[in-house]
Amino acid sequence: MLARWAASVFIGVGTGLFAFIINLGVENFSGMKFAVTLSLMNTSYILSFITYTTINVFLVLSSALLVVYIGPAAAGNV
Repeated sequence: MLARWAASVFIGVGTGLFAFIINLGVENFSGMKFAVTLSLMNTSYILSFITYTTINVFLVLSSALLVVYIGPAAAGNV
């Protein structure tokens, strides 16, 4: 009985830690994106818009590739 509770606690702590690390990475990447865009705004609005759009397209493309190629492996034997 105690082993089940310990396993549940370890799974919960691991999930929370993994979510925290993902959130930290997303926040840092967003901060970098806005810092780069803001620094480019001082020179050219068009260049900053193109950079901002390119970074967002890269993020969407990478997440779509993860869903298409790695996501089906999570389904198991279906």
